[in-house]
Amino acid sequence: MSAVSHSLNATDLPVNVAVLPPVNRQEEHVIQVLDLLDLPPYFASVEDAQKIYEMMYPLIRQGQDVVLAFEGVDISGSAGLHIAIGQLYGVLSEEVILRHLRTTGLEPLDQGLLLDVCDTAKKYYSSRELYDQIWEEILSEDE
Repeated sequence: MSAVSHSLNATDLPVNVAVLPPVNRQEEHVIQVLDLLDLPPYFASVEDAQKIYEMMYPLIRQGQDVVLAFEGVDISGSAGLHIAIGQLYGVLSEEVILRHLRTTGLEPLDQGLLLDVCDTAKKYYSSRELYDQIWEEILSEDE
């Protein structure tokens, strides 16, 4: 499979979600994910994902554009994507995320995984208390 550039756009989202055009496109901050990994090329650790989140969140919050460059990265499951990207949905609007974050170098399967992560995060953060309550009930039943 070949890596392709991916930007979340209208074809990736449900029809009722609008993608806003960038406003005053400025220089993008490119984060080379491979350079930040503890065990390259594997993107699997919580620490790596949190490091990436902490680099991009302040930039996006300030209205700056960020590109996560995944060229050469082996994504080992969704956990890293949930931490690096999914938690953005808990602190930023979807509108802001779509306007200021894009990715490059994701394999087609990883693109699908990223879209699943974003969908899951949107659902979770839209009803966080309910999800947390259900999770606590499940855990208490197992005791």
